[in-house]
Amino acid sequence: DEQCTKNLREINFANVEFESTDAEFLAKLENLTTVNFYCCSNADSILSACTKLPIASISFELTNFSPESVEQLGAIPTLTSFIVEQKLDRFQVTAIKLL
Repeated sequence: DEQCTKNLREINFANVEFESTDAEFLAKLENLTTVNFYCCSNADSILSACTKLPIASISFELTNFSPESVEQLGAIPTLTSFIVEQKLDRFQVTAIKLL
C-alpha cells in the first residue's frame, strides 16, 4: 500500500534470507529511519539501498556483515546509531573502528 510505505519509519527483519533484488523494495521506503536485522542472511546485499534513505539507526543481532558493508554504512550521511549485538571477528571490529 502506497500510504503505508510512505509512513513507514522503522522496519524489523527477523530470520530473512535476503536477495539483491530486495534492495529495490527497501529503496522505496523513502521515510525509513530505523532498520533492525535479527538472524538474517545476506543482509549486506540490501545495505546499498540504505545509503539513499534517511536512516538514523541500524542494528545487527546474530546477523553476519562484512567490513565492506560497514563502509556502506559509513556512506549513510544521516546515520547516528549503529548497534551490534553479537560476537565479532577482528576484521569486523577494525572496520567498525574506522567508521
